Amino acid sequence: MAVTIYDIAKKVGTSAATVSMALQGSGRVSDLTRKKIHGAAKKLGYQPNHLARGLVKGKTKTIGFVFNFSSVELARDISYVELFHYISQTISAYGYKTFFHSSVSAMPVKEVLDEVRGYGVDGIILGSSVNDKEDRQALYESPVSTVVLGRNIFAKKVSCVLLDDADGARQVITHLLSNGHRRIAFIGKHSNEAAMRRHDGYCQSMAVAGLGSDEQLVIESSFDMEEGKTAARKIIDMKNRPTAVFAAGDLLAMGIIAELKDAGIDVPGDISVVGVDNLPIARLFSPSLTTVDRTCDKYAQTVVDALMRIIDGQDYGESIVMPVNLIVRQSSAAVKSK
Repeated sequence: MAVTIYDIAKKVGTSAATVSMALQGSGRVSDLTRKKIHGAAKKLGYQPNHLARGLVKGKTKTIGFVFNFSSVELARDISYVELFHYISQTISAYGYKTFFHSSVSAMPVKEVLDEVRGYGVDGIILGSSVNDKEDRQALYESPVSTVVLGRNIFAKKVSCVLLDDADGARQVITHLLSNGHRRIAFIGKHSNEAAMRRHDGYCQSMAVAGLGSDEQLVIESSFDMEEGKTAARKIIDMKNRPTAVFAAGDLLAMGIIAELKDAGIDVPGDISVVGVDNLPIARLFSPSLTTVDRTCDKYAQTVVDALMRIIDGQDYGESIVMPVNLIVRQSSAAVKSK
């Protein structure tokens, strides 16, 4: 059973109110009594209930990092692990703690927000699929300061931070075109807002280059390696294969490369492959992966700064678009001359 202030009061021979004041640093308690109380608390193994104390004061100094899609889907995408590290680090620098929340299965945004609010968080960072009018309405009506990742939605108490995905796609296609590629495939999840922006940038860049769209070269896929392998098999089966592939995520790109190599197709000799995210593993992969860098530490800093501005009283949310930069490595090269 958890040790309470009543246990400490009994041990020291004083009131629970005096113990509470001493533990909170009140000057109304003598130095001698304070030392006795802290000594007894340490000896008994007392752990303060920061949540309960925060609820009384109106602030818990806690930020909820929340996802409304399934924990299985979350576990398959290691890009969130890196992001969680940097966001937690930045939140800590503000003197706050991070409360992580995901669900066993996908949940509507309203249910997730209501559940997390029950823990008394001061703000929410929402890595979420905001798919319909009800999800957006839940955000518009939320009384808790919130920043949404990757979705263009902002309102009172709600900001969003996006990557400039369309420009990232333009950088990728410009790089591939400059290396002689003309038949370029796009692989990504069309129901994902960020992937859709990357697809739009791909289509626009191909059109500007005078290259018509080929539906066969656009393949629907989620972001994990196994899905990348499945997409690669579709490429392998094509009679007229692309000479380059733009994958909407690094893990997806790595799965594609692994399957192409297993089929005896050289990367980048036969097919160049480019990803997005610049995960730490990207430079260690073989071949090292050409990828769009989201600069994860700066992204996390921007997200947390935006949230703190709302918590500190900013009247209205904002939409922030972060620049991205293509990093060229070994997985892309000039098209092989025939």
